[in-house]
Amino acid sequence: MTLSSDGGIATRRSQRTHESSMERCRGLLAWVLFALVPFAIASHARADALETLAGELRAQIDAMATAALERIEGGDRQLLATRSYLRGGTDLTAHWSWTDAEIAAYAYSAEYRDVQADVDKVVAAFEAENPGYQLYVNREVRSLDVQLASWNENPSVAAAAAELHAAALAEAANPAYTKPSSDAAIARFRAFLLGWYPSEPVSVAAPGLSPHGQLRALDFQVQKGDRIVASTSAADAVVQWDAEGWTDKLKQAVTSASPRMQGPLESPREPWHYSYAP
Repeated sequence: MTLSSDGGIATRRSQRTHESSMERCRGLLAWVLFALVPFAIASHARADALETLAGELRAQIDAMATAALERIEGGDRQLLATRSYLRGGTDLTAHWSWTDAEIAAYAYSAEYRDVQADVDKVVAAFEAENPGYQLYVNREVRSLDVQLASWNENPSVAAAAAELHAAALAEAANPAYTKPSSDAAIARFRAFLLGWYPSEPVSVAAPGLSPHGQLRALDFQVQKGDRIVASTSAADAVVQWDAEGWTDKLKQAVTSASPRMQGPLESPREPWHYSYAP
C-alpha cells in the first residue's frame, strides 16, 4: 500500500510541528532552570549563614545544655532549644535537671518525704469532695532522658521549631549577615532569637529545664476506676478540665491541702500542672 503525496506531506508537517514544540519546551525548561539559579544560590547562602550563627550561639550556652543539644534530633529543634538555653543565662546549674545519682539521693531526703505528704493531702482532699473519682499524680523526678525523648517527639515542639527555622532563614537573608561570624552579626542574631515567640506555645520545656527535673512541678490526672476522666493532654484542657469543672475542683483541693503548691500553670495553659516550692 502506498501513501498519497498529501498524506506524506501531512506526516512530515506533523513531525516538524512536534519537533518544534519539543525544542520550545526544552528552551523554556532551560530558561526556568537558569532563572532559578540565583534563588538556589541565595537559599544556600542563607542556610550556611544560619548554620554558622547557630554554631556561634551554641558556644555561648552552658556546657550541660551543649551536651543536651547533641542528643536533640534536627537542627530546627536544636535551634528552638538553644533559644531556651540562652534565655536561661550562662549558668543553668540551679535549674538543671538532676542526675541519676542526685535523683537517687533525693528519694531518701526529708524534702522528698514532705512532697509525698503534701501530695497525699491533696489526693485525700480531692477524693473526699469527689466520691467515686481518683486523683493520680506522677510523684517521681522526670529525668533528662525522658525530657529529651519528649522534646524529640512532641508535636508542639515540631511545629514551633519549623516556624522558628523559617523565621531564622528569613532573618539570615538580611545583608547584616554577610559576615555571619562577626561579633555584630552574632549579637544581632542572638537578639532576634531571644525576641522571637512561637504563634502557639510549646507544651514542654527544653530538655534539662523542666521543673519536673527537680520535682518542682506536679501533674495531676483525674480517673474513675480505670478510665481517665481528665488527662494531661493540652488538646483536652478545655473539654475535659474546664467544661467538666475539674479545673476548679483540683484548685480547691490544692489550696486547702498544700500551701507549697501554686498553680495551675497559665502559659502554656495546663490546668493539671502545679509548681512546688519546698
